[in-house]
Amino acid sequence: MLEESDLIRKSEKKKADAKREMYRRVFGSSEGRLVMADMLNDLNHIAIDIESPVDIALANYGKVLLGKLGILQPHNVYRLVDAYFNMPYVEEGEK
Repeated sequence: MLEESDLIRKSEKKKADAKREMYRRVFGSSEGRLVMADMLNDLNHIAIDIESPVDIALANYGKVLLGKLGILQPHNVYRLVDAYFNMPYVEEGEK
């Protein structure tokens, strides 16, 4: 028989799963991906020279969004590294 704490955990997991799927539906479309890319740029997600506490907080929120999408998880680290190495190297100004 399930204890009350087990039922609460299952309910919380179900809510978290539903929320993640909602985020994935919103940002998974072509337009949603463009919006997510714009947001991540605004949040300094790939900036390497951030120093101010505000910019660091913004960059961290980009990670929060990716976490809500179920992307930033330990089991995805190799997929992320593969994706990084499949990206072209472009000199500054060549964009």
